[in-house]
Amino acid sequence: MAILGNMGNMAAAGNMGNMGNMGNIGGIAGAGAADPALAIGLMVSAQILFGHAADADDPLDLVKVEPAHHLAPGAERNLGRWFPWVRASLYLTDFLRDLDWDATYGSAASPGEVALSYRKREGDAAGAKTFYVVKRPAMAVFAAQLEQLRNYMDQRAERATEILNQVALPPDYLGSIIGLTARNRRTLELMNTALVIAGNVGMIAKHHLACRRPGDIGARVLPMLPTPDHGSFPSGHATEAFAVATVLSGLVRSDAGRKHFPAGDKLVALLHKQAERIAVNRTVAGVHYPIDSWAGAALGVAVGQIILAKCGEPSAGPVRYDYDAKAKSDFLLAHFLDDSKALAEGLTVNRAAFPVDVSPVFRWLWSEVKAEFVPT
Repeated sequence: MAILGNMGNMAAAGNMGNMGNMGNIGGIAGAGAADPALAIGLMVSAQILFGHAADADDPLDLVKVEPAHHLAPGAERNLGRWFPWVRASLYLTDFLRDLDWDATYGSAASPGEVALSYRKREGDAAGAKTFYVVKRPAMAVFAAQLEQLRNYMDQRAERATEILNQVALPPDYLGSIIGLTARNRRTLELMNTALVIAGNVGMIAKHHLACRRPGDIGARVLPMLPTPDHGSFPSGHATEAFAVATVLSGLVRSDAGRKHFPAGDKLVALLHKQAERIAVNRTVAGVHYPIDSWAGAALGVAVGQIILAKCGEPSAGPVRYDYDAKAKSDFLLAHFLDDSKALAEGLTVNRAAFPVDVSPVFRWLWSEVKAEFVPT
């Protein structure tokens, strides 16, 4: 699976350092570039070949037996012609065009919140629908969370290898669960698309909530990694991991996935368990509170479901989460997936679906992804 880490490698996506750089989606970081020797060789050969294509009666190539034609404007089929980084830009901008947010900053007693919403353009005059509301925890909540972090410190030696190579969140940890190989280029493209979108959306909440990292307020946290230079809440790793796990779960449950994956329910359970472990590893490392994972996991699932809806996947179920963190909360997948237990932890779940427009670019990618799993 090591090769998966090099396909669509997001470099520093886990710490968002290169989040603006879409060039590595699909591993085409140097697309369009050529080494100087190759450029010189092509120029020399062009000079030699040019005369062999000359026509004495048409020196400027103005007369054509068959006139040149345009590509179909905006056609989905054109997407396969573009470089992966071009498609990546289209996916990101297509998602963000209908995203909106509101932030209230409040006071020390009532610290404010961020609300994210998504708009359906076609046949819906009601405007954007809120899908995620997260309240900024009071500093007393973060201070109480430090005890949870100290309880996790003993696991650092056991998890160190995972923690270090999950800094950039390579696709291997989730991709290996469904048996991805280098042949699954479009699925890897989808995974990285979900990761980048989730990371960008998460940054909106991080910026407006501006919550300090554990090492900023606790003298005995002693992180085993350099503390990232952005807010702690919600966790970007939890957001990204759960977004990717949600999208891959949608693939497993799709019409093509049901034919390809005989143990679909078990794979979905493993995808979510791996996402939980990725999130918790950041708490073990000392750079996130458990409540960061609660907020991030909810945002990741919400973003993942919107992506599936934009793909046109019938099983997609856009969901709304409202989160008001509790001081003593630990992040447990069993509680997160159980709506009643989640409510006791401060997370309210509304599974009444809201409409999302199917996107031509996401529909094309989804079709390409499913084609990789159709039995031959």
